[in-house]
Amino acid sequence: MAAVLPALVPVGFIIIIGFIAAHTLTLEKQSLSQLAIYILSPALIASSLYRTTLSAESTVLLIAGFAITSWLVYLATQGLGKLCKLSPPVQKSLIASTLFPNTGNFGLPFITFALGEAGLERAIVCLIAAAIILFSADPASIEGGGFLAGVRLTLKLPLIWAMLAGLILRLFAIELPWQLSTACSGNK
Repeated sequence: MAAVLPALVPVGFIIIIGFIAAHTLTLEKQSLSQLAIYILSPALIASSLYRTTLSAESTVLLIAGFAITSWLVYLATQGLGKLCKLSPPVQKSLIASTLFPNTGNFGLPFITFALGEAGLERAIVCLIAAAIILFSADPASIEGGGFLAGVRLTLKLPLIWAMLAGLILRLFAIELPWQLSTACSGNK
């Protein structure tokens, strides 16, 4: 409880502030969602991958663990759907809601508060793995769009390009000009 409470209180304050803002200000929800999806989340991901201290081995193990867990959850959900004799649309909905949770926007701040930068680095890797699996497998498994449709959709995501930018900057040890790396990390 001693570790959970300090992590929950800041997240709770953020939720309360959001609730108050939603009821007292005129906010464009679509604009806020677009800001989070196309600017804030990709910036966080690129910055985190640029500054990460995770080894390549740890990253590969995290991605493999996430992929194996996702596959096992898929098989269990598929089996449960057959066991309960769910109709195909209900079974697809069950698979989608079980396999593809929306954990990025709320999960990353909670992880940062609870586990610090080391936890955030690992959560970013899992978020990217989830996004790749979600946007490449989802159209094929849920909508029947096929693997290529999933790849096309994945390549449209700013998350993927932010990931590549962060990894390229890190791999080639590119120093950002004008102290942008300090601005991105929030450190002085």
